[in-house]
Amino acid sequence: MTKNYNNISNEAVKYATGKEWDERFSLIDEKDAEKLSHKEIADLLLCGGYIEKGNGWWAQSVTVAYEYAKGRRVKGQTADGKFKVGVQKTLPINVKKLWQFIIGSKGLSIWLGNGLEELEFEKNSTYQTNNGTTGEIRSFYPHKRLRLTWQPSEWTNQSTLQLHLLDKGDRTALRFQHEKLADIHQRNQMKEHWRNILQNIKNSID
Repeated sequence: MTKNYNNISNEAVKYATGKEWDERFSLIDEKDAEKLSHKEIADLLLCGGYIEKGNGWWAQSVTVAYEYAKGRRVKGQTADGKFKVGVQKTLPINVKKLWQFIIGSKGLSIWLGNGLEELEFEKNSTYQTNNGTTGEIRSFYPHKRLRLTWQPSEWTNQSTLQLHLLDKGDRTALRFQHEKLADIHQRNQMKEHWRNILQNIKNSID
């Protein structure tokens, strides 16, 4: 049966690194990698000749897969122990029109919350919704992506939310990427939340 780690198949990792997952993990185990940190494993892969230097993406990917295989990380967990989730939907609207909807008052009320009619989309601009969610704009690239912090009033942790738009002609793929979540419970909660948001956006533009 084909093994997949972090959505990467045996065939893909062998093509990129010369070894399938089990072979790659066995070589790492020989170096007592279970005792090493995420950074130390990634450095071992690159500096030890396991993965060609300059191929940092694959070093990170193999390290994450190894941590999954050893039970050091669960789905959606990042190297710092936090969690992330991403949801995406392709919508029947071109990217310019969707962008204007996303940053307009009606769109904002759907995905961010009510009370933001005067939100300024500039770096370091802060916001607070009527339900107490607060945050700050971190980056803003029209028709492409938006990054901001996001903290509901009942949370003690501040998370990071990113919106990505991919132009597909008369359609647009909209992705919500939510990072720095405190635990698996928050991840599951936000996965369902953003799925509902995407459906609400779709219903509003149909």
